[in-house]
Amino acid sequence: MITQTFAQGSCTDVATAECSDHEGCELCKMDVSWAKVEFCVSEEIADKLPEQLFTCGEENPPLQLSSDECSDLDKHQCEGNASCAWCVSAAVPSACYTIEQAKRLPAAVFSCEIPSIAQY
Repeated sequence: MITQTFAQGSCTDVATAECSDHEGCELCKMDVSWAKVEFCVSEEIADKLPEQLFTCGEENPPLQLSSDECSDLDKHQCEGNASCAWCVSAAVPSACYTIEQAKRLPAAVFSCEIPSIAQY
């Protein structure tokens, strides 16, 4: 697992649609049955992500994610919605997921705050 902390002002602050326009940044995605996530990271971090879970680079088209009630929420909004869970990971930027999605994320990679349930 990647334990490097992302620095402020790094590629993680860049919108995924603009990632390839920023020098030193790569668009990466995790597209597996239990989660679909895309994010922008530095080339150095992209090189360290496990290829079994992540694909990175310009040949990597953006994910077509289905919209749900949680995906566009910030941390405060997410924590205030009983149908959503805020999930943190050292490998990808923190995000809001539906409770069902959060339960399927691997506990070795994600730490999720699920309402009415102890830390997942």
